[in-house]
Amino acid sequence: MFFIRKLSDYIKADKLTYLVPDWVNDFDLEGIRKSVNFYFNDSAPLPKSIAAIFAWQSSKKFVQDRVQENDFVLVVDSFDGGISITPVQAIYQKELDEILPETQGISWERHPTVIVPNRGIHAAMARNLDRNGCQTSEKLLHLFGFDGLVSDSGKVSFVKDGHWYHLPSSIRVALTQDLDLNILSNSAISDCLHSTNRDYRGVNVFILPLEDTIKKPGVGMDYKWLESAWSPIEGSQILNRWQEDVSDIALWRDHLPELSIEVQSDKGYKVNFYLVKDATVTPQRGRTVDILVEEFFTLPAGQIHYSFPLRQGDGNNELHFVAFLKSPAFPLKKDTVCKLMMTYTYGADDPYELRFIPLDSAEAGFKSIRVEWRSASEGEAVDLESLPVPEFPARKSWSDFHKFPDKEGKPKDLLSNIENELCWIDSILKYGRISAEITSDWRTNANGYRFCLADGTYLSEFSFDLFNGQDLPERGETVQFYKIKSGGKFQAKYVTFKNSNPKKLFSPKFYFSLFTIWNDGHSLSESDVPDHFRNAIFEGTQKILSIIESENMPDTLKEELFFFLCCLHKDAPGIVGSRLLDAVKDKKLLRRYYKNIAFAIGNAELPYQQELLDNVINPIDNEGLTISVTMEVLSIALWRSKTLLKKIKLDDLSEISQNLYDCLNFDLEKVASEVKGYQVATLSKHLELLFALLRSRESEDKEYKLIFSPVNELTKKYVKLLDEISKTINEKRVTLKFRINLEIEKPEIFKDTPDLIYALQSYVTGDSGANNIVISSINDD
Repeated sequence: MFFIRKLSDYIKADKLTYLVPDWVNDFDLEGIRKSVNFYFNDSAPLPKSIAAIFAWQSSKKFVQDRVQENDFVLVVDSFDGGISITPVQAIYQKELDEILPETQGISWERHPTVIVPNRGIHAAMARNLDRNGCQTSEKLLHLFGFDGLVSDSGKVSFVKDGHWYHLPSSIRVALTQDLDLNILSNSAISDCLHSTNRDYRGVNVFILPLEDTIKKPGVGMDYKWLESAWSPIEGSQILNRWQEDVSDIALWRDHLPELSIEVQSDKGYKVNFYLVKDATVTPQRGRTVDILVEEFFTLPAGQIHYSFPLRQGDGNNELHFVAFLKSPAFPLKKDTVCKLMMTYTYGADDPYELRFIPLDSAEAGFKSIRVEWRSASEGEAVDLESLPVPEFPARKSWSDFHKFPDKEGKPKDLLSNIENELCWIDSILKYGRISAEITSDWRTNANGYRFCLADGTYLSEFSFDLFNGQDLPERGETVQFYKIKSGGKFQAKYVTFKNSNPKKLFSPKFYFSLFTIWNDGHSLSESDVPDHFRNAIFEGTQKILSIIESENMPDTLKEELFFFLCCLHKDAPGIVGSRLLDAVKDKKLLRRYYKNIAFAIGNAELPYQQELLDNVINPIDNEGLTISVTMEVLSIALWRSKTLLKKIKLDDLSEISQNLYDCLNFDLEKVASEVKGYQVATLSKHLELLFALLRSRESEDKEYKLIFSPVNELTKKYVKLLDEISKTINEKRVTLKFRINLEIEKPEIFKDTPDLIYALQSYVTGDSGANNIVISSINDD
């Protein structure tokens, strides 16, 4: 407002045409538009692309170029976010040709601008300025742009910190020195033409760059390069003069870009509801055009206001604005179906006007509500202290482990489960894995189960570890098994055919007990550990070490027993720390032992545990697979320790949050293209890690809280990503399995959304309803 007021004092004119860049949308221009309209009664914005085209059209070269109807001009501009390509199509009007022959009868239709993101041009120019001794290169480029700096070179001086600086005449050379960034590729040109939904085969394609920084693409496409000598200022003057000569004949028309709001679908994920699909307007100041919105819109009941993010184009270009509805009639008592009335007024303070009109106004309690277009950052300040935080499950006591409910709710003694199966270690150490011939036929015991004998050992049909649909062996066949002495008798564990290794020694209930007991920092050093249990673990550990060091034991057994030791974290013998510290520094071993590392970290109280954690946070390389594996390690470790998150430094936590976002993006791409079990499992682990990282909000340090604040840009990206994940797994009918069990009540609309994803969406956005979600348990088995 200050600048435009000063401008109005200097320019004494009733009518003002002002140039606007094509890469800026109508919503971002709101402040400029309102300021200009306030001080100039008759003012209108004009896209630079159109102005430059009229400068060319009024020249002799335009006649030489022989422009025909349906030809395209691609007007290319650069800015600090990349380049913009605006397709403008030639339209022949016979009446125009007769009234104003200078135009050759050609008017123009501007199509929505295509953005090719790339910060390379401006970054390179800033480096060039830095090399030439400029101390404010980024600020100068942001304020003036390339054109501004070049056009004012040798004429402008400015003050910074009390010192005068001058733009030298040689600024163009300094800016473009070694500047070879040919990002205007043939594919970008083709994509831009394709976006118009017009047939461009057999027509001329002209390229009109607005800056010298735009480089001519390589050979490979039939187009005509127009150079960058066309002044938009002169073009706007010519347009205004010609428009007066032809009265009401439109010299150019505008195709409005697609405009949509993001809404919740009935399948539990967000979709685009289109407000503008294919609308063309004549750019006359104050002229209003009705835009048809075909679909009805249902406002859900119970909300005190509504806020829908705005998207432009194909839905990937999110505007920093929302459609906001408020009314004394809110909250609505029931869902209300509305028709939408949309208009567009060129050059107005608020060119887009949208109204919600209920089909039954008497029942709804309102006749019409006009949408407010609000900045997405408006009201973004959040109370960091009130953000919902996933609550870590309550820590169990050693007495709880004596009567711990299993999956069916029946109390089980977890300590006994561990002790009973550790007793097998004695027999395994004494007998090893033996080979023996079956010496009896199959019989049936009193319980109806079949068994046979080998080497005086009882072989139950359930003790066999069969492969690829093998049948049970018959008398005389040789098998291998662990010979276990139990209750004065010998029984076989994990029987296989000769030369086959068994899968696992311990049972599922053993692992459930193991994961549950050594969780949340529990250790044998605690005073309330039963002595008999502590002694059993110490004795078993020593025998396990003997088996691991033995040359005659199967590798599968050694690996399983080593994993058992890793699960003991700070109760584990020294071999765990030394071997895992070697593994975490070798990417192949890291991938092989990632679960061992995750369980061994514990609370990271011991030096080797902290070193393991440090090497996971800062891994040996930045390869995608390595980063993904370390994310899986953290996913497991952070849900086995309530305090471990506090051991991660602020900078590391920020980097992890970005790496995790990249991993989830990659997971989504893989699952979307081809569903494979291991990819789905990885996606689940990475989502669990995100859930764990949200606990950083309970830190007393404000900087930690801000990392996953709803107003953080990365957090906003997570919101969109979670929605895409929900949509993809729904469409692909993918089943995600999580270790985290939740007590949760979901609205009917989210019935097909996995519990954890719904919980993540609630927590990440800061929805207060997340406080009602309870994490009941973590099942590591």
